[in-house]
Amino acid sequence: RFGLRRCLLCNDFAAAALATLTPAGEDARLVAGDRLAEGAGPEGRAARAVLGAGTGLGAALLVWTGRRWLPVPSEAGHAAFPFSGRPEHDFERFLQRDLGQSWISAEDVLSGQGLSQLHFFLSGEYLFPPVVGARALQSETTTLQWYARFLARFCRNWMYAALSLGGLWVCGGIAARNPLCLTCAQFGEELQRANPLRALFAPVPVRLMENENSGLWGVARAGQNLVEKGGRA
Repeated sequence: RFGLRRCLLCNDFAAAALATLTPAGEDARLVAGDRLAEGAGPEGRAARAVLGAGTGLGAALLVWTGRRWLPVPSEAGHAAFPFSGRPEHDFERFLQRDLGQSWISAEDVLSGQGLSQLHFFLSGEYLFPPVVGARALQSETTTLQWYARFLARFCRNWMYAALSLGGLWVCGGIAARNPLCLTCAQFGEELQRANPLRALFAPVPVRLMENENSGLWGVARAGQNLVEKGGRA
């Protein structure tokens, strides 16, 4: 019907992973680590990781197979979130009561709905996620400090699990619209908190992908790969 002989159904975060190889990824803002870290440049072959929070929480990897870059989708956002300390466990119990479930995932904490619930827990004021961003993530509020710490913890754990020495790219609507979540002190402190692997991961670049068309860049790269494998798109 559309003149296509071949097509590819692409996971959104697989596309985000491929976008790290394009100008959308190369121009992303460096928020931690070293831009020149070994394996992190366009010519590097170390694994790359992406994640992003918006209406949900997605994550994926990009690994070098020896011949080409392979995007690997995941369901890391549905893993249990690691709360730490009494105040955080109070928030966990609040979510358990509010959601009517004992299992609290990273998506429950970091997605837009989780952001609204966090702000309500801390302030007693319930706001829709975009309003929370506008009112509470644009300055050094308690909501910002907690959310940045939670986001950094998920970033760190995903980097460790993936051994993504080639870098981490953070995308998604919450971070892109509220970059202070990644540039405030709480994010950097939590990112480097785990001692055993601090030296290994300290130079790994963490970037904020602000290009709103990064997904299109990613699927364009996927289409290019399809053509190079002998298909027509």
